[in-house]
Formats: sequence, C-alpha cells, structure tokens
Amino acid sequence: MHPNRFDAMARSVAPIRSRRALFGLAAGAMTALVGSGSIDVQAQPRAKKKCKAGETKCKKKCCKTGDICAKGKCVTGQGTCADNADACESATGAICKCSQSAAGLCLRRLQGGVRCGIQLNKTACDQCLNDADCHALGFPPGSSCVKDSGAECPLCASNTLGMCVAPCNFKA
Repeated sequence: MHPNRFDAMARSVAPIRSRRALFGLAAGAMTALVGSGSIDVQAQPRAKKKCKAGETKCKKKCCKTGDICAKGKCVTGQGTCADNADACESATGAICKCSQSAAGLCLRRLQGGVRCGIQLNKTACDQCLNDADCHALGFPPGSSCVKDSGAECPLCASNTLGMCVAPCNFKA
C-alpha cells in the first residue's frame, strides 16, 4: 500500500494515533476472526491440467492423439494407422508416419488395437504373448507385442505368439 494512502486511512480512524497501533488493531482483528473459524485459511489444491479430447495424460503433460505414455514419455501409439491396419495382412495402408523423415509399420497388437512400430535387430518371430514380455526382453518403454503372421509376414508361424516392436519414434 502506498504510504500516503496508509496515512490518510490511519487519520480517518480518529482515536488511533500511530501506524503501529493501527497495525496492532488489524492484527488482533485477524487473529480473532481466524481463531473463531469465521475465515477459512486452508490452502486450495492446484487445479490439475486437463488433457484435450483424444489426448492421454502423461505425468505433467498431455500426449497428442495417437500417442501413448510410456514411463513418463509420450511415444507413438497408433499414430497415423487406421483402426484395422495390419502390415502382416495387407501392404495397403501399412505404413505409418513417425516423423518428417521416418516411417514405421502398422501392426495389430496381440492385446488388441494397432501400433505404429519399428522392428529392432532383436525383433524375432514368436517371442512374446503380451507387451510385458517385450519389456522383459529389453525392448524400450512403449514397445508392443504384435501379430507376426499373415499373407505379408510368411516367415513366422501362425500361432498365439507374436514379435516385439519398438514405438515408432524410439531413439536408440
């Protein structure tokens, strides 16, 4: 508060002659109000950041539509893949965009859904039943266990096992 305004306010309260006395009166009044429960002085929780429709919450940020959260980092999930795309069944619509200069494959997850993924040098046929198996095999966070058989993937057996792929935007 500006000193001149304070002086004018202090002079308007006639019986009080000094700033120190006015401050003491104000402090006493606040203590009485807080002590009586008339004023609630609890800290209000911060409003949590809300993600837009289609985005996924990832620690303190939001992953864009098509991405997933993997250990606190946004990585490509379905990406630009169509809901029914599967590179092992048909080459049509099987390529997804990872970045301006990189591409991945649209592959059907054994646990459901589609992932835009890239094969690493440790990707092999019949190595997983679910995404957790891929993490146990040393694949990076966000890796997926995907179907590894079909007309376009004739090298792998058609069974209940799949292969692990890394998220499209994985950097080694």
